Amino acid sequence: MLRSFSSDKTLATRLASVASAKTAREFELARLTRAQVRQFLLASLSSQSSMRYMASMSYTHQLGFDKILLSSGDANRSCVRLHYWESEMHGQDSDIHSHCAAFSSKVMTGSLSSREYVFSAFGRQHHRYEYCFELSIGCSTSKYLGVAALEETHTCKIQRDQQYSLCADALHQTVDVQADTVTISIWGPRLYTASVLRPILIEDKSDSRSLGVCTEYLEARLIRIAKLLGDEIDTQ
Repeated sequence: MLRSFSSDKTLATRLASVASAKTAREFELARLTRAQVRQFLLASLSSQSSMRYMASMSYTHQLGFDKILLSSGDANRSCVRLHYWESEMHGQDSDIHSHCAAFSSKVMTGSLSSREYVFSAFGRQHHRYEYCFELSIGCSTSKYLGVAALEETHTCKIQRDQQYSLCADALHQTVDVQADTVTISIWGPRLYTASVLRPILIEDKSDSRSLGVCTEYLEARLIRIAKLLGDEIDTQ
């Protein structure tokens, strides 16, 4: 069953209902407008219970963006998320990673690039971690797996109103993110363990990252994002 955190349930229900199918995710994102997302955020801001729950399930990601949960499926843990980069991020040294689920994402404001990789005996050496979020304890866990070699295959720039999809095991790196970039993404069931690869061996601090931000922080972020979406609407 979908849990929607906003009084505007129609949008969240529609998006989350297609989480398992790539073509359906892409179809719904293609017709999604900034005005609809803005309306959803304003409805969320007017509900204290929605804000409390959203704040408890959102956090600042280790790669530098705000990861805001808009709705979730209780049974299969599919979800709809908003990602917000306040500052420009070049990301050339950021983690290369796969995901726990397949997803489709649409850029609502700004732009970013997705650089994809494959395992290859002729690639650059990286240190590989197995990465998993444990809902029962409210934080992520990781395990070091040793060294693996990666080779870059291509880079795709995604601009405003464009979208991209990745399967769960696709290895990618988010780079060249413009300041004030906002994306909305639909995620399928979290059925997989993700890989995280780094060029140097460092202490992994994933275990220290837990869910939750204060409601005041979330409110400020949603107000900022709603303004960005409104500004884009006004200039169309």
